[in-house]
Amino acid sequence: MSKIILRLSIPVSAASIIASVGSVIDTGTVSRGIAAAFAGGIPGQAGIPSAQELSQEAVRLMGVLSKGDSILNLPLALNTAFMTMLVPTVSGLLADRRKKAAVGKIEESLRMTVLLILPCAVGLIVLAEPIYLLLYPNAPQGWELLQISAVGMIFVALNQTVTGSLQGMGEVDAPAKALLCGVAVKAALNFLLIPIPAVNIYGAPIASAACYLTAFLFGFHRLRNAVRLSRSFSSYVLRTAFCAAVMGVGARLAYQALHSLLHSNALTLVTTIAGSAVFYFALLLTVH
Repeated sequence: MSKIILRLSIPVSAASIIASVGSVIDTGTVSRGIAAAFAGGIPGQAGIPSAQELSQEAVRLMGVLSKGDSILNLPLALNTAFMTMLVPTVSGLLADRRKKAAVGKIEESLRMTVLLILPCAVGLIVLAEPIYLLLYPNAPQGWELLQISAVGMIFVALNQTVTGSLQGMGEVDAPAKALLCGVAVKAALNFLLIPIPAVNIYGAPIASAACYLTAFLFGFHRLRNAVRLSRSFSSYVLRTAFCAAVMGVGARLAYQALHSLLHSNALTLVTTIAGSAVFYFALLLTVH
């Protein structure tokens, strides 16, 4: 029994540890990358910067980057709850030899992730600037970083659900291997992109998005080899993505129109988000 517990717990624990390595990579690479990117001069400052000035700029940019984390954590926390329930549900159904029901639960969870995360990501992309103006009125810089991170959030959420599915099926080593591949991609892109002056700190969220895209593709490939998803799943994803995209266009246009009338960022933003949510679900009912 102890061998079984260790065989299952070690890969699961390793996956959790590897998932936190991304922030460690940023800590270890951003300072060097920013020093290389701005060695000839920091934007907005005259002269050749000293080592201390470069270090201070790296700390400032890391702070700007971290501002978006609390915003992204809410939709991801909701998806994590789905993943947590998915593992025992799938493993229980498989233990009862109800594979068809287990596959149905996996597909249902993937659909829920797509349904939840796509509109959240699109909303954060098109409304990033007013969101930062509301939350950080004295320092709204960095909303472009939130837009990039929102793209990465899609793959983080999808990878969470795939991880829960694989772990529920007993494929506990696959998520750890997937994340390990993703972390390797992130480290390489951090070293490559951040020292480029035109990219600088933007390289970090780009690398993070690539990290979780890699992990998701690896894990989803393993999942597709283990179970056969219905043919309607792909069309469901495309229809949902279409609804989210239309909602995003509508949200941006609605914000601009309402702001010219209300002259209040907070009121306009809240109204736009509420209206966009209703519009999104109305589109879903129409398309699906």
